Amino acid sequence: MKRKAGLLFLTALVTLGTVACGDSVAFDSSGGGGTGAGGGGGNGGDGGDGDVCALYEDAAGSDVTFRIENGTGQPIYLPTDCGVLRPTIEPGDGDGETYYGNPYGGCFASCETWQQGEPPVCTAGACALTTLRLEAGEIYEFVWSGTAMRQEDMPAACWFDEQYVGECTRVIEAEAQSYLFDLRAYSECIGECSCEQSGQCYGEAGGLEGFHDVATFTYPEAGTVDVVFGPCAFGCADPQP
Repeated sequence: MKRKAGLLFLTALVTLGTVACGDSVAFDSSGGGGTGAGGGGGNGGDGGDGDVCALYEDAAGSDVTFRIENGTGQPIYLPTDCGVLRPTIEPGDGDGETYYGNPYGGCFASCETWQQGEPPVCTAGACALTTLRLEAGEIYEFVWSGTAMRQEDMPAACWFDEQYVGECTRVIEAEAQSYLFDLRAYSECIGECSCEQSGQCYGEAGGLEGFHDVATFTYPEAGTVDVVFGPCAFGCADPQP
């Protein structure tokens, strides 16, 4: 089997606070006066506030590596979001309000971000359509950080400036339970598509939709999970009687 090297623009570990594809950043000067005064609130002050605010800091999880193998005998194309895979990770017992995956980069602001200061105001341009081409026999490794995100009300004392008090995105560690990993593949890159030798393609994944073998795992025990697109990923003819 050949393993595709993890390139910077295809890394699955998305870093908080970086600027996403096509984003431009401008800082809103209207909140400048409140930054200093609100800083004490963001740090939680003395006593119990600090303990409460610490609960809303970004949590860390345990990495799980998914080895995505192309066993179809032909190239497959995996849709990406600004060059990053976005598979579906679903728990066996979920509440429907929690997103399981790596924190988004770009203009993403977590509850911890709002404790520290005002995030940049981003004018996000649309990313170009991108796709990852995986040749027959290749393996691509996607790493999930073991985290999840959900909207919650953070106490007023934790915000850097109380004028912003309300809901924020809390980054939590995923619960210990069983999960299902799901990712779609396609048979071609359609439209005006161009691909680099690395497998990065600028175009839309399309054609036949392919399915991998069922991939279930238990977190945090599972360190590595095999995700295999087999010979019948795009369908096989029914055997004749």
